[in-house]
Amino acid sequence: MISRHVYVVHLKPAIRLYAAFIVLILCHLTIPRLSCARHIYTEILPPGWQSSEAYDINNNGIIVGSGRDEKGRYRGFLYRSGTYKTLIPPGWEEARARAVNDGGDVAGQGLARDYKGFLYSNGVYTEILPPGWREAYAYGISNNGEIVGYGREQKYFKGFLYSRGNYSDIIPPGWREAYAYGINSNGVVTGYGIDENSKTRGFIYENGTYTAILPPGLHEAKAFHINDHGAVVGSGLDIGNTPKSFMYKDGDYSEILAPGWQSVEAYGVNNRGAVAGWGTYKGGHTIGFLYNGTSFFSLLPPGWQWSQTYIINDRGDIIGYGSYGAENRGFMARGIPDISVSPMIIFFGGNIGSGRLPDRTVTIKNDGIGELIIGQVTAPQSPFSMTADNCSGKTLALYQTCTISFGLMPVSGKTASSTSDIPSNDPLKRSVTLTIGMFPDNDGDAYTLDTDCDDNDPLRNPGTAEILNNGKDDDCNPSTADDTGSVR
Repeated sequence: MISRHVYVVHLKPAIRLYAAFIVLILCHLTIPRLSCARHIYTEILPPGWQSSEAYDINNNGIIVGSGRDEKGRYRGFLYRSGTYKTLIPPGWEEARARAVNDGGDVAGQGLARDYKGFLYSNGVYTEILPPGWREAYAYGISNNGEIVGYGREQKYFKGFLYSRGNYSDIIPPGWREAYAYGINSNGVVTGYGIDENSKTRGFIYENGTYTAILPPGLHEAKAFHINDHGAVVGSGLDIGNTPKSFMYKDGDYSEILAPGWQSVEAYGVNNRGAVAGWGTYKGGHTIGFLYNGTSFFSLLPPGWQWSQTYIINDRGDIIGYGSYGAENRGFMARGIPDISVSPMIIFFGGNIGSGRLPDRTVTIKNDGIGELIIGQVTAPQSPFSMTADNCSGKTLALYQTCTISFGLMPVSGKTASSTSDIPSNDPLKRSVTLTIGMFPDNDGDAYTLDTDCDDNDPLRNPGTAEILNNGKDDDCNPSTADDTGSVR
C-alpha cells in the first residue's frame, strides 16, 4: 500500500494546514482511493529532550513513553493536548512510562537502586514490586487500574498481576519463565514464556486458567496485546526462523502477513480488530504498519529512515517511534477520514397520478483511516423530503456505512430540483452536496417529461411504433417516416 501522509510538526499553523491540503490533494489526484492510507504524523518529543519513544495511547488521545532528557537521563513522559509532563517517581534515577488507561493512569518502570515498576495516578506515584522480588517491570494497565508485568523473585522471570495493593504470580503450570505484557478491561492477561520443553509460547490467563498459544507452523510464539473482545496479537518464528505474526481468538488462529513484506510483527490490537506493528519491507527497511482486517498500510513519517508502531486506539490513532537521524523520535499517526456518497444525483420520475413515488436511498461510506464524523444533513426543499436519516451525528470507522432516504410527492406537469448537504470532518470535502431532480410522467406511459415528446398523450412516446399516415410523431423520433412516400 502507498501511504498518503502529512507531517505537521515543525511548521507554523497556517503553513501546516496548507501543506496538509497540498499533499492530500496530490494523493487524491494521483493514487487510487483505496490504496492511499491517509495519516497526519505528529512528532512526540518533550521540549529540549534528546530522544523519545512513544509506547501507548489511550482512547482519549493521551500518550506515554520515555526518552533521554536534556541531560541525557532516562525519563518517562505523558503527552496530553500539546502539553508534556515528565514522569519519574521521587528519588528514582530513571523511569520509563509504558502504558496508560482511559482514566489517565500510567504504568511503567525505572531504577531506584533496583528495577521496580510504578503506578502514576492523580499525581501520586505507587511503587510496584511484589513482596520478596528482586526486580519488577510494569508493562500493561487495564481501565480498572490492574497492572501486569514481570520480574524476578529468584533466578527466573515470571509475570505478576497487581490489583488494589495485592499481587498474584502469573506463570503457566510447569513453565520455567513467564512475561506478562497485556491486560484488557475484563482482567484477561496475555504474554509469553518458556514452557517445560524450553519452547517459547504465548499464553492467556483468565480467572486462574491458562491457555497456551502456539499457531500451527510456528515453533515459537509471543503474545503481546489483547483487546476487550479477547483477540490476541503476537508474533513468532516458523521452521525457517522467519518472523510471522498472528491473531488468536476463541481457539482460532489467523496469519497477519503483508503482501510483498519479508516479515511482520504484530504488537497492538484495538477493539475494532485493527492491528499495529512493524515489519521488514523490500530492501530490508523496518516500517510500521496498520492492518484493518483486509488491507495493509505502511506507516513511515516523511523523511524518516525507519519506524515501529506499537498501539492503535479505538479512534484509529497509532503511536510508535523511529528515526530521521541519530536519535529516536516518537510519533503519532492520526488517520484522516474520506467520505464517499453514492449516488450523488437522485432522479425521481414516474406517473404523478400514482401518488407518492418510491423513495430513493443514498449510502455514505468512510473510505479513510480516521473516524468520519457526519454532521446534520440538511433536508431538501419541497416537493422533496428526507424520509429517513440514519447518518446525522453518526461516527463511521473505516469502510462503515450509513444511509439516508429521500421521498417525493410529485407536482403535476412540472419539473423540480433541490439539494441536500452532508457535512463531515473530511478535510478535503467538508460538505458533499446531493442534487435531487424530478421529471413527471403526466400521461402514465412510463416515459417522463425529459424523454417524452408529448407527455399528455400516452400513445406517443419513444416506445411506440410509428403509425403511418396519421400525421403524428408517434415514436418521438423525427427521422422516422410517417408515410410511405417521405422521410422526415
